[in-house]
Amino acid sequence: MRLGESYSYTLEAVDPDADSLTVIGTTIPSWLSFSDRVLSGTPTALDEGVHSVHLSVTDGSVTVDQEFNIAVFPALVVPVNLIVNPSFESGTTGWNVPGGGWVSVSTDTSTNGISSLRLSSESNVLISATTQEVPVTSNTNYELSFWVLNAAQTSGTAVFDLSDKPTAQTETQQTFSPGTASVWTRYSGIWNSGSETVMKIRIFTTPSADFSGTIYFDEFSLSEISAENAAPVITSVAGSTAYLDQWYRTTVVAVDEEESPLVFSGVSIPDWLD
Repeated sequence: MRLGESYSYTLEAVDPDADSLTVIGTTIPSWLSFSDRVLSGTPTALDEGVHSVHLSVTDGSVTVDQEFNIAVFPALVVPVNLIVNPSFESGTTGWNVPGGGWVSVSTDTSTNGISSLRLSSESNVLISATTQEVPVTSNTNYELSFWVLNAAQTSGTAVFDLSDKPTAQTETQQTFSPGTASVWTRYSGIWNSGSETVMKIRIFTTPSADFSGTIYFDEFSLSEISAENAAPVITSVAGSTAYLDQWYRTTVVAVDEEESPLVFSGVSIPDWLD
């Protein structure tokens, strides 16, 4: 769970002899309360980390324990989109658009809001680059995405790229020929800034001057990817005692702050266990 989220767990217990049961919160984190078998609360900034919980149930003769951990991760940080006016809802603000009438902000179709960028020509032309320069941090990974629709493109090639000074490290380019994106299609990938501190988005057509038809671009996003990777946290507590000729079973439960898929492996397992 994350800071600011509410936590609730109800302890279920029955007794085969129908004896009256007493439930005890032996170890309870300070940000949680335990009442009527319900463990609940909301962690604050001081509660980030892993918290042990120990609950007990007794019928007066036998006591059964339940132990587990609760991992409290930092609040989720929404990535900041570095693109100004990413969906062209403010016209061409933030973008440098060439003259000639081939490039415009259109309300014909869009994926977010009512506008998108349109490149359009009825005859074969060369369309100069629409650009936006975005400050970036050198040697940093960024996640890039945008949407394209070119069902009405009839010839030539449109190009999207991220640098007018391409290197093997910084070059990211996508080309679009007729039918490449006949419905709105999302393109995404990881881009590394290398030595650059300014990234230049460019949208244009190839120098062969054979573009005709219409292509739309919309919903650009460029956000920094955190370089840190938090370790997974095991929240289950395995039983530490086993008895001869009695079945032993424990389930390993773990969580990951980045919600990445986890792979479990048995590093050292006694030969009587699977």
